[in-house]
Formats: sequence, structure tokens, C-alpha cells
Amino acid sequence: MSQSNIDTLKTYEDLIASGIPDSQAKAHVKALNKSLDGLATKDDLKATEAFLKQELTIVKSDIKSDIAFMVMLPIIIAFAAQILLKKKGWI
Repeated sequence: MSQSNIDTLKTYEDLIASGIPDSQAKAHVKALNKSLDGLATKDDLKATEAFLKQELTIVKSDIKSDIAFMVMLPIIIAFAAQILLKKKGWI
């Protein structure tokens, strides 16, 4: 996740200017910075969306391949069984 762009000094100065004591202003700025660290930016979300779309495309392709295989497998087995039965002379 991206680092937030909060102007720590300006926020601190604004808090002091509004009459909040120094230690409390520092604590507020520290808590604000800590709470913003885990937030995703718009760019983070767009990158995640692009990644998920790419993964979804791969999964769709895999599913199509699996379905094609599942459809063909019984045909292949039947054909192989027919060949074996003919070799044994049973048909």
C-alpha cells in the first residue's frame, strides 16, 4: 500500500492553533498517521483490479480447457475400449 501524503507538521500546527495542548496534538498526529498507513490509494485499487482481471482471464481459460477435456475424455475412453475389444476379438 502506498504511503499517505499527510502534512504532519501542518496538522500539528493546526491542532496547536486550535488550542489543543502540545502532547495531545502530537498524539493525534501520530494516531492519524498510523490509521492512514493501512489505507489503499486509488492507484492501489486500480492495480489490484488489473491484477484480478488478469487472473480471472487465466481462470476462465483453465475452466474452458478443463471442460473440453471432460467432454473429450469419455469419447477417448470409449474409442480405446472399442480398439481393445476388437483386438481381443470380442466385437
